[in-house]
Amino acid sequence: MSVSNTIRIFGENIPVEDMNENVLAKLKILAESAKYDVSCSSSGTVRRNSPGTLGNTVGGWGICHSFAEDGRCISLLKIMLTNYCIYDCAYCINRRSNDIPRATLSVSELVDLTIEFYRRNYIEGLFLSSGVVRNPDYTMERLVRVAKDLRLIHRFNGYIHLKSIPGASRELVNEAGLYADRLSVNIEIPKEENLKLLAPEKAPKPQHQPKDRYSINKAATINPEINLLGNTVDEAIARLEKYLDDAMIAGLTSVRVVHGKGTGALRKGIHEYLRKLKFVKSYKLAEFGEGDAGVTIVTFK
Repeated sequence: MSVSNTIRIFGENIPVEDMNENVLAKLKILAESAKYDVSCSSSGTVRRNSPGTLGNTVGGWGICHSFAEDGRCISLLKIMLTNYCIYDCAYCINRRSNDIPRATLSVSELVDLTIEFYRRNYIEGLFLSSGVVRNPDYTMERLVRVAKDLRLIHRFNGYIHLKSIPGASRELVNEAGLYADRLSVNIEIPKEENLKLLAPEKAPKPQHQPKDRYSINKAATINPEINLLGNTVDEAIARLEKYLDDAMIAGLTSVRVVHGKGTGALRKGIHEYLRKLKFVKSYKLAEFGEGDAGVTIVTFK
């Protein structure tokens, strides 16, 4: 579904003709959640213009500013990949116990959104952070995929600032540095005793992985099977990417992908895509009587 009106973002009404309504709804939620994340730029001060005064500081949610090497101020889309989080840190607006609207953008949705806004001259770059879903490495890998796809597939030369996920592997952080202009990480609490008080699940050597009640709730709405019959390979991959993200966040350990037998082209395209995903442990054709060559069983790490 698309819309043909305007959306208030960046402090003004901007046209969003032919843009996906579902993605724009997620944009509103995730830009609002991202405004509390430190971006090493503007202070968040809001002063509106009024008669007899000059200028204003109203930027609206969804935008922040950074500075180029020559001192030029550049506008960035400031957004989270997801505001779901496995942690319940008392100081964070996106803590899992907080009753706020939740949303998740797939990698392709965020990449397309960035490119679309850049082409419309709304932004000059991207500031991207995320809640932690499943584990730090899974989340960090998705952030890296956004930057990598922007650089290598879309040849995007705009500014990219990635917020590194605490606890992510050095390899993923190093890979992020290949594509981002700037990397930063939040040093949230200076002392171990404060960390245990306000964010006990982040204390050194945690005894268990925290349960995510939002994942439990979301799991009830995620079907463990997706039917891609009748889709082209490109259509199927776009749907499958979003579905696998949702399934991972929901905590599913495996899913069924129905692609049919036909010529085998759709099955081949799906398998080639699955082969590239680091969070996929394995995939195989279903057993005889359970779909055999028309269904692929995907198991997550």
